Amino acid sequence: MDVMGVPTPFDDLPKIQTQSKIIYAFEPLMAAAYGFTKLSILYFYRRVLAAHAHTVFNWVSYACIAIVTVWMIGFFLQLIFSCGSRFDLQWSLLSEEVEKYCINPTPARLALAISDFILDVLIIILPLPTIWRMNITPLRKIGLTAIFMIGLMAIAASIARMVIFIIVSNPSFGEAYDIGMALSTMEWWSLIETALSAIAACLPNIMFLAKKVRTEGSVIIPELCSCSS
Repeated sequence: MDVMGVPTPFDDLPKIQTQSKIIYAFEPLMAAAYGFTKLSILYFYRRVLAAHAHTVFNWVSYACIAIVTVWMIGFFLQLIFSCGSRFDLQWSLLSEEVEKYCINPTPARLALAISDFILDVLIIILPLPTIWRMNITPLRKIGLTAIFMIGLMAIAASIARMVIFIIVSNPSFGEAYDIGMALSTMEWWSLIETALSAIAACLPNIMFLAKKVRTEGSVIIPELCSCSS
């Protein structure tokens, strides 16, 4: 289609509209994806670490789940209804109509990028105090910390996306750069962040499963060999 990831076609109005439609569909889905991956990680924390109902970690994790849920729903709805019920104005070329019915999306997008980064950092450090208070060896504490710090990969992508958006939101940015290309780059970083967040949410479970399979396999294989002989 030659719409995303290519120089902005200022003289090609249909392509500009297509680009706006893609961004309009993309952003609410990304807000939902950010929220659900964060909730997955928080519920994983609770399954592993929330052994007692009245611990500080238990209440803090519940508070984080509530904050992430409200955050996700709020930005999802704001990105969808930024023009009220006039959805067609999201990709309209009628500037007067857009100014009349739509709010400026830049502050909300900037707030999403910054708050997403802050929530990622909070979620990463949330389990660390509980891990280091456990009655286990320092080596195991380091190992558990390393598993939970897998999410740093997603934070790196979140930082890249946030920095790009801060630059793009600068009023002087459009004077020297192609905003369409910059927005495309930001969307790619959004995809990378979501993928890395999903990996961070699933990898600890996969590691535990692989360890269990390896342990059980070391017992089952010799039994099979003895039966065959």
